[in-house]
Amino acid sequence: MEDSLGDRSGGRVEATAVRRAVLLRLVACADELAVLRVEVGALPAATDKPLVDLRAWNVAELIRRTQAGELTTDELRAWATLVEHREDLRTDERVEEAIFELATPEHVEPMTPSRLAALLAFVGSPY
Repeated sequence: MEDSLGDRSGGRVEATAVRRAVLLRLVACADELAVLRVEVGALPAATDKPLVDLRAWNVAELIRRTQAGELTTDELRAWATLVEHREDLRTDERVEEAIFELATPEHVEPMTPSRLAALLAFVGSPY
């Protein structure tokens, strides 16, 4: 009996570690979006608490990468869609607003260079 309880507990710890590793890569957009989409899609739906912080500087870094041509605006939008409304990511109101704007520019403004600059200033500004 003790062995099976230990195995189940170890399995939860391992599953949490895997989820955390995938989320850290997602927050940093540290892989191709197609790969991240598959990995995030494979995560179990249930989560009891946020495991990873999605901070303003994470969003700012992705905007900077887009401005530098490392990501397209479509890729930035796809990333924002992947992180939007995730219960396993801890965000604040400003990050949530920026993510909404990046994920749904048709509801706000198109992602032009000037809009990206404004969003970068928004997420980079002090509270």
